[in-house]
Amino acid sequence: MQVRQLFDNQSSTYTYIVWDEASREAAIIDAVIEQVDRDVSLIQQLDLELRYALETHIHADHITGSGRLREYLGCEIGVHLQAGSECADLELVDGDRIQLGSQHLEVLYTPGHTDTDICLLGNNQACRYLVKDFGTSESPKSTRQRDSRYAPIVLRPPRFRIAHCSRAACALLHHDSRK
Repeated sequence: MQVRQLFDNQSSTYTYIVWDEASREAAIIDAVIEQVDRDVSLIQQLDLELRYALETHIHADHITGSGRLREYLGCEIGVHLQAGSECADLELVDGDRIQLGSQHLEVLYTPGHTDTDICLLGNNQACRYLVKDFGTSESPKSTRQRDSRYAPIVLRPPRFRIAHCSRAACALLHHDSRK
């Protein structure tokens, strides 16, 4: 699975395009409305078929570009079930798998910044990565749930190394030592 990280300076939002190299099926994660033209252009340059626009959370730190991407490219929008979004095509829950060719993204429910936060764990033969928003927690309950359930994933240095981390998002890479 391939990953391209993009950044919007105005909202300090990281956007990710991930795709299966063989099928060219792709997903975009946390698209920003002001950057939709940039994202569409890159998707076309890379000759990708955008299947999904996924949101790690629903919150006012940026306006999503998912609706516009669906309009332009026909992708489905996925958000966590608890977001209650009327425009979502997919209501995601913990353990769901989003298929991209022979690869997949696994949904991990990780409330923290909001009660609807998810991580997306990508998996292929040699590399796993985790895309997660690590913004300020707004709910003591959600912080407790996140810390107790997913801290072992984030804090195990032998398995993961930080590939990119900021206030807005964090991506962790895991290299399979068997490859």
